[in-house]
Amino acid sequence: MAPEIERAVSTTADYLADYILEERIGNPHRWLDSATYQRVIDAAEKKGIDKIRPIYQHLHEQVSYENIRIAIACLQNATADS
Repeated sequence: MAPEIERAVSTTADYLADYILEERIGNPHRWLDSATYQRVIDAAEKKGIDKIRPIYQHLHEQVSYENIRIAIACLQNATADS
């Protein structure tokens, strides 16, 4: 999708994360599989959600920054609704 709107992948992921937060979407499964989402949640519990890099490093650089952003946005909405 990023090339279609002539934006970088990171910019597109930022737009998506903003949309997820704005629309209060708590379910990431349109964009992430359950296993990846759970890995990010587990890492976020250990490293916090203030910065993405510690989560990325904790996941041995196996989950993209973009997917981490999406997961964190959904996680924030899910915990806000609890």
